Amino acid sequence: MTLLERLRYETQPHHSDLEACLGLPRSKAHYCVQIQRFHGFLVSWETTIEKSEHASLLQGRAKRHLTRADLEFAGLTRAEIENLPRCYDLPQLETQSQILGSIYVLEGSTLGGQMISRHLEKNLGFGGGEGYRYHQSYGAEVPAKWREFKDTLVKQSGADTDNEIVASAACTFASLHAWFAGTPSLAQV
Repeated sequence: MTLLERLRYETQPHHSDLEACLGLPRSKAHYCVQIQRFHGFLVSWETTIEKSEHASLLQGRAKRHLTRADLEFAGLTRAEIENLPRCYDLPQLETQSQILGSIYVLEGSTLGGQMISRHLEKNLGFGGGEGYRYHQSYGAEVPAKWREFKDTLVKQSGADTDNEIVASAACTFASLHAWFAGTPSLAQV
């Protein structure tokens, strides 16, 4: 199996668990809570990668500024956004392989973001990208950015890296799931 096949196959159960936990936003309030949680994860996750010697892997792929814009659109002040809970139970992000495996999860979510964007437009009245920039991410460039990242993974693939990349992707899904599952208000909104 290729690295990309292994990633898809071996992380599928984790991916399904996370999707079941999140669900599609049922209301604007539910969506706002989800974006707050994404923001809390991304701030910690991106900061950790940016402090590593492999920070260049995240270049052009950071998205916490998008969640911040969505939260400001929802009416939160900068101070309120700064005081939102942060996720500190992150996967290990020390080696290049660990970071690539983790980025795989967040970059893969840009594909799902396109579907979520359509849901927000059709069912919750969002439009023009305002308030849902995180899910819009790269806009029309999502497929190209995904192909570019997959090419990076293929170039890094090898007998000494693949296991660590796949394990890191699985750990990232598990970390995201634990972060969202620990949000009591998500089920109430």
